[in-house]
Amino acid sequence: MSVQARSSISGTVHGSATQIGHVRGDVHLGTSPGVSWPVHVGVVPRQADCYQDRPAPVSPGLTLFRGMGGVGKTQTAAHLARAARQDPGVDLVVWITATSREAVVAAYAEAAERLQIATSDADTVILSWLQTTPRRWLIVLDDVADPSVLRDLWPPLTDTGQTVVTTRRTDSALARTDSALVDIKVFTPEQSQAYLDAKLAAHPELSGGSAELAAVLGHLPLALAQAVAYLVDRDLTCAAYVTRFRDQRRKLSVLVPEPSALPDDHQATIDVTWSLSIELANSLTPAGLAKPLLQIASLLDPNGIPVEVLTSPPVTARLAEVSGHEVDAEAAADALHCLQRLSLIESGTVHALVQRATRDDLPAEDLRATAQTAADSLHALWPAHEGNAPLLPSLRANASAVTAVALPELVGPDCHPLLFVYGEHLGMAGLVTEARLHYERLLDLAIPRLGSDNYYVLAARVNMTTWQGEAGDVAGSLEEFGRLLDDCLRVLGADDAVTLVLRNKRAIRRLVSGDIDGATKDLEDLLVVQTRILGEDAHETLVSRSNLAQCRMQALDLAAARCEYEQLLSDQIAVLGKDHPETLVIRNNLATCKSQAMDVSGAVADYEALLADETRILGAEHPNTLVTRHNLADARGYAGSVQAAVRGFEELVEVRSRIIGPVHPYTLLTRGRLAYWRAETGDLEEAMEEQQLLVRDCLKVLGPRHPITLSSRNDLASLRRTAGDPLSSARELEELVTDQRAVLGAEHPDTLTTRHNLAMSLLSAGDPAGAIREFEQVTEQESRLLGARHPETLTTRINLAHARAHAGDLKRATIEFTTLVGDHADVLGADHLRTLGVRLSLAKVLGAAGQFAKAIRVCEPLLRDQDRVLGPEQNNTVETRQLLADLRYQTGDVEGAIDELEQLLAALSRRLMPTHDQITKLKRDIAFLRRST
Repeated sequence: MSVQARSSISGTVHGSATQIGHVRGDVHLGTSPGVSWPVHVGVVPRQADCYQDRPAPVSPGLTLFRGMGGVGKTQTAAHLARAARQDPGVDLVVWITATSREAVVAAYAEAAERLQIATSDADTVILSWLQTTPRRWLIVLDDVADPSVLRDLWPPLTDTGQTVVTTRRTDSALARTDSALVDIKVFTPEQSQAYLDAKLAAHPELSGGSAELAAVLGHLPLALAQAVAYLVDRDLTCAAYVTRFRDQRRKLSVLVPEPSALPDDHQATIDVTWSLSIELANSLTPAGLAKPLLQIASLLDPNGIPVEVLTSPPVTARLAEVSGHEVDAEAAADALHCLQRLSLIESGTVHALVQRATRDDLPAEDLRATAQTAADSLHALWPAHEGNAPLLPSLRANASAVTAVALPELVGPDCHPLLFVYGEHLGMAGLVTEARLHYERLLDLAIPRLGSDNYYVLAARVNMTTWQGEAGDVAGSLEEFGRLLDDCLRVLGADDAVTLVLRNKRAIRRLVSGDIDGATKDLEDLLVVQTRILGEDAHETLVSRSNLAQCRMQALDLAAARCEYEQLLSDQIAVLGKDHPETLVIRNNLATCKSQAMDVSGAVADYEALLADETRILGAEHPNTLVTRHNLADARGYAGSVQAAVRGFEELVEVRSRIIGPVHPYTLLTRGRLAYWRAETGDLEEAMEEQQLLVRDCLKVLGPRHPITLSSRNDLASLRRTAGDPLSSARELEELVTDQRAVLGAEHPDTLTTRHNLAMSLLSAGDPAGAIREFEQVTEQESRLLGARHPETLTTRINLAHARAHAGDLKRATIEFTTLVGDHADVLGADHLRTLGVRLSLAKVLGAAGQFAKAIRVCEPLLRDQDRVLGPEQNNTVETRQLLADLRYQTGDVEGAIDELEQLLAALSRRLMPTHDQITKLKRDIAFLRRST
């Protein structure tokens, strides 16, 4: 039996084959000798004009270039492909626009044909060839929108090949552990500027505002290219383009070139670049939620939207309304992940142009509903008490964003409550100018839509006027409060909540303006109404009680103020709790009251305990915590720890500069206190330098009319007097008085304070007559406006008496000091530090007039009171005992003088070193007196 040999091939055979018996398995025998190397397949996009090289690391095997549309993923990959085509060591470069499976298969078939290995299964053939060839190759799969397109079509991982994929997707299916991920970002500011400089080199007249253009376009390469084409074609400057771009009435589609004029072979304008990604994200599970969620995000802060905002009940309700089925927070979070998978949102951030394009695509009725949803979500999450709330900074930024782009959708038929919560937060955070501007924008929309007598309009006017006054326009805010009160009484009635709030705010503004009696009367009357309508424990009633106690403290009725604050603290703990922010504010005010009553050690202890509690409850950098640190540093300085005050303000300046900036009004005030305490240490040169810089910053940031600017100029001029330049000080103060009269009025408390300091400088400059004239005029005005026994008036009267003594009019000075002793005892009490100080001044004037016996009769009881109240080692007590020793010596009572000096030596020895100059001088004086006896 003969056997016929049978030839068969089993498996896949590539290339030329010779049949010899049975051949089984996959065999690669190479390409046809006729292939012309290198082989280049596909059209690599040409390099963009003025291309900015951004090196992207490519690893052997698979590299993914990920990023949102328009960042330049394709250009980066194309740059790599062009380099590979120029590399003689790379034999195959294939560029595939991988938007569909058909496109990938077609490209593989072309490659197989060029390699002369084409069969009916071209995709399988080419992948097998790539797997086994020793030749170097590069495959670029550009713009992969759907990972499933590449199922069974992935190039193999080999030592000789590289695969580069560009995609907007971040799916785990693409992010393999054996691949390298390269996130392609927008340009850096430097790259943007280099690009614009190059593009506009032929049109330098259009380059003005290029940095701002790059910033408003978010440094997105695609947007920059299309914006330049647009503005060059229309002969617009960069600044002019920015103006058009910021006009929210213009859609993005009218700010880009026509499709026929797109630069760099762009396939779409920036307004439609993301449409495919949005629709694809919206089709992912849970279907139909990603697009409306992105619409909500398009109204919020591009730099960071908390997950809580996008998964809150108002948002899930809106998503349910749009989709027609129930949506919970978990489904909203899944929709957010769909947007992240398409690089439309990344870690809560959304590119501003994605937002703009999304908003442009919203119909008017959907825009309003979406804006209301965004505002509802923020309002629902806003903390009732702005303590240590980690979300608060982000909520503020998102509220700023939604009011910037969708304020009209939040006004009418009422005003969204977020507008009031956000406005008050701005003011309470120290951003008083921003708060005023916020309410001005709100009123510009609300008054024409709702009418001037609308409830929400009146409430917004109350808040705007409050922050108008806080921003420095004290007189203007008082006038507006008067008009507002008339309107509220006419429209709402005397018992309405807005009317009551307005009366409280107006009283505070009167207090700030110096009208203590008027503010006190307003608050006393208001409390009667609030107690009747709201009850004595109502929040609004407690606020008015606190403000009334503040009036008492401003009037230096410190015993009454302290009593009211202590009772109020007890009531607030009972009503609100000991950790409530407003309870903590009362503790701060009570400590301040103690400090003004010269109980500085008690004030320091209270501030320290309060600071620990506020740090725990509110956080170390909460505005109220920083206020307490400010007050504590001052109190430590007044208690004699001047260096501690300097350190405290140095640290506080650093914190406030970091949080709110070095030229924020609160930071400027803190810098002023630092300069003051530095001067108290004797470092006048450093203090002067700091104060001069402060005045410069105030003028630049706040302007010449702002109260803080005027106050800082006063401090600088006074510092010049302390540093020994009273003539310059007097000149600056005279100029300041002129400015304050024009801005604040001749009788404003700050104007009178400056005139008081001017008199002091004139006295130091050797012009006692001029100083006396100035003091007399200020005394007359303060007596008429505030009363002869008002604390400010008493201070001026003291200095007037000192000026008379300096001028040699000792008789009149004695009379005035005698009267002042009685007035101080009646107003402040016999043991108040200022009362004790006036008694010391009277004794000095009597001694200077040669009335030694009378001076001694004043000194002896004064010294007993100072020993009891202040202690024998306190500076004023030491000064009085020294004066008494001198007076006894003048009357011939040498033994009495020696006794006083020995007591003084004993007191000072307890706090000074034995070698201290003061101790040495006392010992020398005692020895001299002993020898004279």
